[in-house]
Formats: sequence, structure tokens, C-alpha cells
Amino acid sequence: MAKFQDEQFKDNQRDDMTLECEAFRALLLGVCQNLLSILQKVDSYEELLLDELESKGCDTTYLLQEQNELRSAARLASNIMETIPFGGGPRVNLSTLLTGVLDRFRKALPAEQRVLENLTPELYVHCNVFELQETLLDMLERFSDLSGLRSKNWQVLAQYVKLSRNELGILQFSGGLNNTAAPPATETDFCVVSILPEGVTPPELRKLHPFRELLADTSAGAIPSLVCAKWLGAICNNGARLYYDAKWPNQSAILYFPVAAAHNNADDELANYSAQNGPEPQTILLVDDEDMIWDVISDMLQQLGYRIILAGDGKEAVEIYAANPGLIDLVILDMLMPNMGGRETFFLLKELDPNVKVLASSGYVSQEEIQDVMDAGAAGFLRKPYRLADLARKIHEILATKA
Repeated sequence: MAKFQDEQFKDNQRDDMTLECEAFRALLLGVCQNLLSILQKVDSYEELLLDELESKGCDTTYLLQEQNELRSAARLASNIMETIPFGGGPRVNLSTLLTGVLDRFRKALPAEQRVLENLTPELYVHCNVFELQETLLDMLERFSDLSGLRSKNWQVLAQYVKLSRNELGILQFSGGLNNTAAPPATETDFCVVSILPEGVTPPELRKLHPFRELLADTSAGAIPSLVCAKWLGAICNNGARLYYDAKWPNQSAILYFPVAAAHNNADDELANYSAQNGPEPQTILLVDDEDMIWDVISDMLQQLGYRIILAGDGKEAVEIYAANPGLIDLVILDMLMPNMGGRETFFLLKELDPNVKVLASSGYVSQEEIQDVMDAGAAGFLRKPYRLADLARKIHEILATKA
């Protein structure tokens, strides 16, 4: 017991440090993006000023020194962005992810409001699922709260487009995709997500502004600059670029995601934990009250070869397990749910089947509660938000262990 407590404490510390590092990385990326943009503009202004002074025979020594300092600062910001490893992640259906985000957002909307959606069914990108989900949800909530348009409705659109090199230039891509050196030479495939007030037509490319411009907005109702910086960094960390409609500042966001390649290292890592071969697919009961969790995780697990059953709360989970004796190989159980919490659900499942395999999970739960279910026979615990590969690995390990 003491050994588990020590190991779990270390795991929790690592999880907390990971969350703090991801938040800091997003903020640092956003700040560097904005700083680099400002320094590039100042450098352009100084070039014009140098030409003017030199044409008049004026001394430009001080201005040249200042320009060198500015360029050193710009190189530093650029180097920081290149040094920070690209977050990315496995290949995920962006439409599935958005559906979960919108379902959760709708729960918080007043009855008289609505959010409409028009999503192309399959839009695949590489992303850090939890980071992107929380960022998109934060955008929707803040737009609704800060815009003063509480009586207005919203719309979220997602579609597939191709952009030429000229169009990338219009969008002011400073460098290539995923922090590479230069924009591609030919047409590039993108997934575009537009968050706009209802009835607003998605703007033309020339009417899009880089979202970093909003960091300087100090007007009433403006989004706090640090929030803007964190959004910029989080979106950049997922290989995308963030803009807004010039007519709807602080109330719109247009995101351009490169279409996912066939696979990447994160996909290869997930594939290592595919379901084990057998006459029947292994069945997992996923118990969670968050729609955002359901959509992406169930999709990922099905791709790995598992059969998934969903339960929205503990009571439903117990009923499903009781109705399917011997057919459920693993229960992934959220510890914090309304009506019936994870702890009570766990012990009811143990009464039904002393050998039930339960992987507990939560972002906010006490060490005592975790220890309680682990001592009673839970197969493992994962603290949210976890990487999809960590979940797949843990499932693979548990199901490979004989009861």
C-alpha cells in the first residue's frame, strides 16, 4: 500500500508538472509569436527611416545599432519557437472533436440561446486532443461572455479547403506549417474551423486578421491579452494558425489546420497498443458524463480494435454491466460524476463481479479516494488530461493481465 501511495504521488506530481509545462509552453509560444510580429514590423519601419536618412546624408550609426538589437531579439524569439517541440498528436477526426466541444458548450447556454453547427463529417488533423478541446471551449465561452451579445446565437463551421501559395501569403503565414522553414510551393490541404455569430458569412481571406493583433486591444469587452497569447500558443502547438474576422473582433475565430498525413509518430505509438487478437473483439465500458471524452476516446479505441459501450453515469454503468455478464472486459470509470460518483459505482460493480477490471480516471480527486479503490482491486488509475497513447498503453497492459 505504501509503495503504491509513493508511486501514485510521483505519478500525480508528473501529471501536474506536465499540465503546468503545457500551459507555459502555450503561453510562451503565443508571446513569442506576437513579439516576433511586432519586431518584424518595427524592422520594416526602420528600413524606411534608414533609406530616408541616408538619402539626406544624415548619420545613421545609432539607428543601425538599434536595428541590430531588434534583429537579435527577433532571432531569439524565432529560436525559442523553433526549440519548443511541436506538440501535435495522433490523427484525430476534427469534426468528432468539435461535436463533443459543442455538446458541452450547449449545456452551459441559456435556454433562449443556441449554437448551430455545419461540420464536414471527416476532417482529420494531428492534434493534442485535450489541449485543443479545452482551447476551443474556452473560446466559445469567452466570446459569449465578453462580447455583450448574450441574446445572440452562434455558429461553428468546419470544412476542407485548398490554399495556394498566394493565399498563404494573404494569410501572412510567417514560415511554414508546424514551424518548418517556409510555406509550401504548391496547393496545400487545410481544415478550416470558423466560430462566428449566427448569420455571419465566413469572411474572405483578405478580411482575416492574425489573432495576435487582439493582444493590443484594451477596449471594454476585449479578451485579456494573456488569454489571447495562450490561445495563440495552444493553436500553434497543434500545428494550426488563428485569425479573426475584421468586422467581429473578440467575437470570432477562424482556425486553419493542415490536413493530417497518413500517419505520424503518435499514430505509430498508438498502433503498438492495438486490441489483442481473439475470436471476439474485447469490450470496454466507457463511463463518463463528459461528451468531449466520449466522442474522441471512443473513436480512437474503436480504431484500435475494441468494442465500446458508453454510459453517461454510474447508475447506467451498473445497469449495463449487470445486463451483460461476462461480456465486458474492462470498465474505464470517471471518478467524478453527478448522481452516482465513481467510488460508489466501483463498489457496486465489485458486488456484481469481484473480478471486474476497472481503470479509474479523473482530473480532480483526492489521494484517499484513489487509494481506496486501488486497495479494493482497481486495475489502475490515470489522471486527466492524459495522452491518448498513455490510455491505450494502460488498457493494453490491463487486458494482457490474467484475472
